[in-house]
Amino acid sequence: MLHIQQRVSPHLRILLALFLLPTMMVGCSSVVIAPQDVPPLSQQNYYPQEEYRLQPGDQLDIKFYEISELNELIKVRPDVG
Repeated sequence: MLHIQQRVSPHLRILLALFLLPTMMVGCSSVVIAPQDVPPLSQQNYYPQEEYRLQPGDQLDIKFYEISELNELIKVRPDVG
């Protein structure tokens, strides 16, 4: 049987240990958010308080996910309303 021994330099072992140990520790950690730190959904403001109506001259920046050819910056025309 042929036995091949590979020699890894001590410097490489130290570098691997310094990289892998913190990586494994971070990968196994978890962050817990206490329920009292998260406001109830009724207290979270997802929308502006006042209603806004588009007016002539307003600009709309329309973006499409992963289809940048369709992205457009549009100005509301005066005949819309």
